[in-house]
Amino acid sequence: MNWETVKDRFDPAAFHFNALPEVKWIMEHLTGNECLVLDVGCLDSGLMDMMQPECCAIGIDIRKATGSRHVVRGDIRTVQFSGAMFDAIVFLSTIEHIGLDCYGNKAMSRRGDSEALLACEDILTPDGKVLITMPYHPESAGRHRGGVLWERRYCYETAMSSLVAPSSLTLMEYTERREDEIICMELVRKAYDTEDKRPVQVGGLLPDHRLFGHSFEGRQTAGSRMEGVPV
Repeated sequence: MNWETVKDRFDPAAFHFNALPEVKWIMEHLTGNECLVLDVGCLDSGLMDMMQPECCAIGIDIRKATGSRHVVRGDIRTVQFSGAMFDAIVFLSTIEHIGLDCYGNKAMSRRGDSEALLACEDILTPDGKVLITMPYHPESAGRHRGGVLWERRYCYETAMSSLVAPSSLTLMEYTERREDEIICMELVRKAYDTEDKRPVQVGGLLPDHRLFGHSFEGRQTAGSRMEGVPV
């Protein structure tokens, strides 16, 4: 989406502190043609409202939601959606907390971040994408409260080893914004090699081979896919 057309929808009170660079990156990486988008950890995010009316969006959060927005209460790692239904899955400063002792989480796992990304593989449409923003730290030092790890932080090496390598998704973009202390990543479910299209830039360097998202025909409507959303 063009940021200039949606920036007036941004409400700082609906997001965590200093979220603007992450929100802008995510909105610019949505085309506006996505039929159904999943916002993971949505209760600390105003993304669902910002996406309307271009995209139909639902959220998932381990905490109980209030209000009229369509939010599934549950863990992205374990909730059973009905197959490949999402054109985009968004983690806005969320993946670094999954599986850790925070926000009322009961299913502890040091590998919760990679488990969450693995869970995305089966619920993405063939040309679907995952958009992730997460905190940057040059030594990947996590944050602790009372001696308990509650937030992971990443550098290039840990992002690749913890998230990209265990997944079958293809990395299309990796960006470190060190001035904002964030990392932004786009991964896609399908990619293919070709000689007649422009190579995608990853992390400021061209990859060894050329990767391109593949477009598929015959999308379902958002309404038909919503039938597969757990109540």
